[in-house]
Amino acid sequence: HEIAEEINIPIGTVKTRIHIARQILKAQLKMYN
Repeated sequence: HEIAEEINIPIGTVKTRIHIARQILKAQLKMYN
């Protein structure tokens, strides 16, 4: 919460970016396996 307030970004945006990043990582891992 504190980080989002400092950067002035809504919490929802941060969670969405983390979710997208995880999906990208999963896709990359599937390609390697």
